[in-house]
Amino acid sequence: MKTTSIKITPNQITGQHDKLLFFGVLAAVYIVMLAFNFLTPLIADDFSRTAPRDVFSNMIDLYKTWGGRIFSGFFVPFLTWPKFIFNIANALMYVVFILLIYRFARVSTKKRLSLLLFVCAIVWIFTIDFGQVYLWELGSLAYLWALNGILLGTLPYYIYAVSKKNIKFPVILAVAMAAYGFLIGFAGETSTGGAILAMVFFAIFAKRQGRCWMLWQFTGVFATTIGFILMLIAPGNRIRAEHFPESDSLIRTMLERFIACTKPLAENLFILVAGFAVLITLQIILKADKQRIKISLAFFLIGIATIYAMMLAPTGTASGRSFFGGEVFLFIACAHAFATLLESPKDLQRCICSAITVTSFLYFLLTVPMEGVEVYKYKELYNERVAAIETQKSEGRTALVVPAFPEITSRYVGAYGLEDLSEDHVFWVNKGYAVYFGVDSIIAGNAEIPVTANGS
Repeated sequence: MKTTSIKITPNQITGQHDKLLFFGVLAAVYIVMLAFNFLTPLIADDFSRTAPRDVFSNMIDLYKTWGGRIFSGFFVPFLTWPKFIFNIANALMYVVFILLIYRFARVSTKKRLSLLLFVCAIVWIFTIDFGQVYLWELGSLAYLWALNGILLGTLPYYIYAVSKKNIKFPVILAVAMAAYGFLIGFAGETSTGGAILAMVFFAIFAKRQGRCWMLWQFTGVFATTIGFILMLIAPGNRIRAEHFPESDSLIRTMLERFIACTKPLAENLFILVAGFAVLITLQIILKADKQRIKISLAFFLIGIATIYAMMLAPTGTASGRSFFGGEVFLFIACAHAFATLLESPKDLQRCICSAITVTSFLYFLLTVPMEGVEVYKYKELYNERVAAIETQKSEGRTALVVPAFPEITSRYVGAYGLEDLSEDHVFWVNKGYAVYFGVDSIIAGNAEIPVTANGS
């Protein structure tokens, strides 16, 4: 009886090893983010969003009274469910976010561990308000979840432009892109604008590469643009703008907004932008693929345009998280340029990529435990506050006074830069607390909870 032997080549072993490491890193990232989510309590707006409400009624109310970003309204039910369900889902959304950036950047179908490590590192290091967009419940829905939706809507344009594959079921996709594009049009003022620019660029890029125009390309862009316009003219935008008074001088206002948009590039993203410039320069010197260079530059310019588009939004420059959409396109630009160098057969380029990966991921590994401690310390402060509330309630009191929190200095803490309890019982955060804990009123007193209570 003839027997057949199965030969396993060294390349196959290496490939399997790389896959295990690849998914091992993703699992580690998920576990870290899951821990961070469980250590993040309800914050600010979360207390006033926990009452069960009809999804569509909530979206209509938001559109009329606060703003047009109603795409995240589909996920509001998560705020009414037990917190652990949101924690599990939100950590998964973060991993999906990492994979989407990776997918926009990759050159081949091989699992590139170096590229994945690079993406994990730049997202961790350069996200301006990390805790607000990845850990704070309401912020995660409005930014992380919404950006995932936007990137998913943009991905078919990218895949069609850079691959030779034909899209299956084009008619069905045309209908699906129209419906989905209309929804993501309401995802975010500048993020959606950036997505429309990316869709148009890749549609034109595909045509210049010899691909045919497809109906779904037009329906997607058209529907997204319609949703985008409806979001911009939402009645709630005018009401919300009243909370952000500015100078009566148009020139002075635009100058102030220009400075506000430039500030995060200079203070938070300069190393990322400079790193991108270095990567592009190396690609040009080493004669990398010109089409890949064009795509990297397109993502970069879309990111810059998305950031400076905040000049047109009266409330856009109020916080660092407002620039999240622009940051994401800059992340993709850097990852795309990095992946191009990584795939080069030249030893010099691979050595450069290895050095960048080791340096950035080492910083990531060193800072995660430190910032994890900060997240844990805030959780302890919150637990002490809840204990004080429960003690006073057990004494029959309905007008409560609790210690104020010290200033939060770590951007990895969900409460960083957000409003907290004040001494005014009618302040919106105070009212949310009072409803959530079932008391008449609650204020933060003068005596702060000392940071040393957490062992620091």
